[in-house]
Amino acid sequence: MRPLAADRDPWERQPGEGRVAYARFTLYRDPGPAERSLAKVAKQVGRSRAMIERLSVRWQWVFRAEQYDAHQERLRQETLRREQEEMLRRHAAVAALAIQKVILRLRGARDRIVTPEGQQQEVPVAALHPDHLDAQDLARLADVAVKIERLARGLPDRARGDHREGERTS
Repeated sequence: MRPLAADRDPWERQPGEGRVAYARFTLYRDPGPAERSLAKVAKQVGRSRAMIERLSVRWQWVFRAEQYDAHQERLRQETLRREQEEMLRRHAAVAALAIQKVILRLRGARDRIVTPEGQQQEVPVAALHPDHLDAQDLARLADVAVKIERLARGLPDRARGDHREGERTS
């Protein structure tokens, strides 16, 4: 077994590892854990399984491939985290705009619109008085407002134990 270089990642070509040996390692490494097989590599390169097993032991293929898998998973998780943060920023921007429109409607005010010609124009917004809403509309408005605020503060959309009729908990 050859020691791995401290100055590079284990899945990279190692000092003393020839191009052909490294190429065979990548055939082992790249398919991923579910498809990874020394027998498949042996068949692909037309060599005996025993010869591929010797290469694998000498160059620590199993360890190196596991390290590669862990690295790939870290990259996937980081990408997912960045995408989720961007999604949250977009959702927050949309929610803020929607809330501004709701406030305008509740209070009555002037809003800016863009005309089909691309000009900004102020238009009046009629106030929506709570007396003009029935009990169901008021309850729905309160429910949505609470959900939006909870989500904006990083909480689940319902308090624990607050279950709607017909919903089951597990």
